[in-house]
Amino acid sequence: NQEKPQISHSTVEKQRRDRINSLIDELRELVPPQKGSQAAPSTAGLNAKDAAAAAEARRPKHVVLADTIALLKQLHLH
Repeated sequence: NQEKPQISHSTVEKQRRDRINSLIDELRELVPPQKGSQAAPSTAGLNAKDAAAAAEARRPKHVVLADTIALLKQLHLH
């Protein structure tokens, strides 16, 4: 009967965070920003090129999750 080597708590926790971040990254690609979302930074006063770059900015995790919930609620109603 061989015992598995002990894995430190910090290693296990990092693996857990990495899995969660990977899933959020996948949602970021699948779920478009929702209307009224905090995702889009203000583009007031920006030229077209800078406004497009701002729109492409990486959405924070909490915004991705909020957009996912909003989309699921919208789909559930229809």
